Amino acid sequence: CTLRSCYLRQEWRKGIVEGEKVAIYPILEWIFNNCEKLKERAYLAKYLVKTDIPGEFQDVETAELTNQINALMEDFKATLYSTISGETNQNFISENLQNGTSNGDFNNNINIHSRAAETRKDTMLVDDIRTDLKTMEQEKEYLLKKVEKAEEKLRNVPNLQKILDLATSIRLENRRRDILTLQIQEQTNVTNHCTMKLQRLHTVLDELKGAGAENADPNVVLKQLEEELQTSRYIIEEKLPKEIEAKRAIVIELSKIADIPALSENDIANIQRKIQAVNEEMLTLMNEKDAEDKNTNELSVYRHQEIAIKRKKAGLVEKLQKNR
Repeated sequence: CTLRSCYLRQEWRKGIVEGEKVAIYPILEWIFNNCEKLKERAYLAKYLVKTDIPGEFQDVETAELTNQINALMEDFKATLYSTISGETNQNFISENLQNGTSNGDFNNNINIHSRAAETRKDTMLVDDIRTDLKTMEQEKEYLLKKVEKAEEKLRNVPNLQKILDLATSIRLENRRRDILTLQIQEQTNVTNHCTMKLQRLHTVLDELKGAGAENADPNVVLKQLEEELQTSRYIIEEKLPKEIEAKRAIVIELSKIADIPALSENDIANIQRKIQAVNEEMLTLMNEKDAEDKNTNELSVYRHQEIAIKRKKAGLVEKLQKNR
């Protein structure tokens, strides 16, 4: 324990020894709040708390006595449970409370307390039901007397049956009125919803008119929608997959570059010189080939443009890598 907790414990023990109110009153309050439970615990502790015997004192006779005590405890629990099931449970415990002593903690493995509590709860529930039934009977008698008085008052009323029929009709009409009121409210809600939907549609129509679509040919609009659909399908099915694959290839190449060990400035300079030499050699070969095929191949111009574009692309990639 910490220093503070040890100090507080010592102060509490000192207060109990000296009889200080700060230490004694909380204990008394707890005892008074749990008086019934403590009485029952004190009574049961005498018969159900096992005595721990040190090992050095154990022998054959002591073991036999311990077994006998355990058997008697089991008999006592069985007798107590059968007593709790009857109506004399509280009297049985109260008569024997004077012999009980709180000489130890109650055995946690014994479930007799929970059973007793459940039995008491069931008894209280039955008493509550009986009380409710008695109250309902009294209310029933009161209502019957009231009905009898009302019948006596109405016996001499002329056209009683006609008045009763009219009252029944009024009650039915009131019920029908309530049903119709609910239906009217539901229809009003539906009408409001349709009105809001119609307003939204008018707004969309006004936007279409403002865009000049009032006199548009439906076939033209349909064709435009088909073209937009084809464009979207091309973007989704062809363009985007190619771009994704290209990006993945770039990521793979960049990953390989990232995995390469760090190069010194001399290594970078040598690589750049080699790249420049290869590019110059490729450019020379391409120019020679273009010169040879200029008179015979009409596609040389396009090839030259493609090569120039690739060369510019390679240069841009190289600049990008340098900037990174």
